[in-house]
Amino acid sequence: MTELERCIQKGSLKRFADVGQDAVGHEIRAAREDLHDAEFVFANNMSKRTTITAYYAMFHAARALVLAKGYAEKSHYCLLVAFRAFYGEDGEGRELAQGIEQARLLRENADYLTQFSPESAEAMLAVAKRFVTFAENLLG
Repeated sequence: MTELERCIQKGSLKRFADVGQDAVGHEIRAAREDLHDAEFVFANNMSKRTTITAYYAMFHAARALVLAKGYAEKSHYCLLVAFRAFYGEDGEGRELAQGIEQARLLRENADYLTQFSPESAEAMLAVAKRFVTFAENLLG
């Protein structure tokens, strides 16, 4: 059984027959807003907040893409599993799947352990920019 199948089986990823464009649009707008906020806090030397907000920009972009495939997640982990399954097989999608997985760990370290750095914040912001652009291009 694949990780995707396990997420579906335990109810952490659910299939929806008709996901409206409103839901997808809401998520991509949230991704853009979080990206904008991450750029702002980075410009103001707030590494912890940049790390957290850049992750959420990626999270909402991934959620938009997974919703567009007709699935909704109930956990951050299963969202990443679904993104990897649907978009992360090769090329930029694979790189971004690795990037969001790294960002999740960095976000948790920043949130729960207060471990962060300007370098990792800058790197996560760069990945977030690529991620949101990737999602926008796929969604049209």
